[in-house]
Amino acid sequence: MTLKEYIQEKRKEYEGKKIPSSIANRWDERVVGQGFDQKGATGVKEYLEKYGRGIKAPKCVHFALHAEAEGHNDMAQVFWVKAFELETA
Repeated sequence: MTLKEYIQEKRKEYEGKKIPSSIANRWDERVVGQGFDQKGATGVKEYLEKYGRGIKAPKCVHFALHAEAEGHNDMAQVFWVKAFELETA
C-alpha cells in the first residue's frame, strides 16, 4: 500500500464521522496555543517530539483530518506520513 492509497482509504473510512472533541481541544490548546500552526510541517515535527512519544495511528489520522479542515494541508501531510509509518512499520 502506498501513502496515497492509505490516505484515500482513511478519508473514506472517516467520511461523515465527527473528529473527537479531544483532538479539537488539543489542536486549540497545544498546536495553536504554542504556535506550532505557524510553523507548518516543522511545527508538526516539534509537536510530535514534545507530545507524540506514544501516539498511535488513529490519533494521527484525526489530527491530519483536523489540520485539513483548518486549512493546514502541509501539517496534515506530516500527520498522514506519521500515521502511515505507524500502521505499516
